[in-house]
Amino acid sequence: MTTIRPESSDSARARIVGAFSPVVRAGLVAALFAAPLFAQSRYATQVVNFTPGPFTGPPFDDPLHALGGPTGGGLLTGSLDVVTLGIGGSLTLGFDRTITDGPGADFTVFENAIGVQSEAYLTVYSEVVFVEVSTNGVDWARFPVDYEGPNATTGQYNGMRWGTYARMAGDVPTASNVLTNGIDPFDPVVSGGNAFDLRDLEQDPAVVAGKVNLRRIHFVRLVDCENGMWVDVEGETIWDNGGLTGSADIDAVAVLNDTQIVNPHQPETDLWKDFLGHVHLSFSDPDGLWNLDPVTAAFSYNLNYVSIPDLLYFGIFRIEAITPNGIELKTPFTAQELGYTSVFAASVTDLAGNRSVDQIAVQP
Repeated sequence: MTTIRPESSDSARARIVGAFSPVVRAGLVAALFAAPLFAQSRYATQVVNFTPGPFTGPPFDDPLHALGGPTGGGLLTGSLDVVTLGIGGSLTLGFDRTITDGPGADFTVFENAIGVQSEAYLTVYSEVVFVEVSTNGVDWARFPVDYEGPNATTGQYNGMRWGTYARMAGDVPTASNVLTNGIDPFDPVVSGGNAFDLRDLEQDPAVVAGKVNLRRIHFVRLVDCENGMWVDVEGETIWDNGGLTGSADIDAVAVLNDTQIVNPHQPETDLWKDFLGHVHLSFSDPDGLWNLDPVTAAFSYNLNYVSIPDLLYFGIFRIEAITPNGIELKTPFTAQELGYTSVFAASVTDLAGNRSVDQIAVQP
């Protein structure tokens, strides 16, 4: 078990001030202690705990690789700036900002998923993790998993269909790289990674008991899913492509909704599946539909961008309802009729620059 605790802001300020002469120190004291030393980041900034499992080692055993923004390699190439959890290993991350349950998805986990070209379509080499959140670092709520894949291991170097794992991380490649490209890491339509909505935890026992406050999440824990050793919410055994020695590789965690961002004027992007299996997409704004910027409304499936007009033109979605505050679209087909899993993502921004995003694993 490895525990890494970053230097406190006060200690860092004192160390910097102490390096200067007494005259200069006087001015620095007033400036440094009046404001935060560093701007607050929208990524994980602290490794609170790292408990690696078997089959990890240098240079991929450094948990500091999980801090900061994603450094993805795109659909077909992985990143080398990752930490490998090892079989059954776990990583607990802390944040400058307080993650909160706001409109749409609230944070994105970037694992090192890699696209695999099969005979008919692109699948994803997937090594998946359970995702848990905590307010106090003691009590945890784990996102409920729904697995829709084969009932036996596929072995290493094969792939899973996009959307095989609902509310897990590890089956969506990372397109955003904060060092080499301008792909927005805070928009799952283009960024890749698996986005999570804290609303999915409303019925978790720790949340119901008041031990985890979905409005104030300070920690995210990522736990490697040992192949064939766990079951989902329906009792189905979960398999991935890691085989006996492969485990999840964590790149980054990005905050989408926090207490500094969420406000009463924020729009909402929402993707959901109804009881018949139709997928719904809605864009709404508390200040009125007119306040949404139509140019920013975006959608993708499996990271393939489709404009909203094309969604309607090609019949992927149809208009279900238009109200003074928003518009709702619905697929004419059901997930069962689609016949395979997929990942949908959407986002929109209002005229004031407030944004919301969402992502869903579409499963039959």
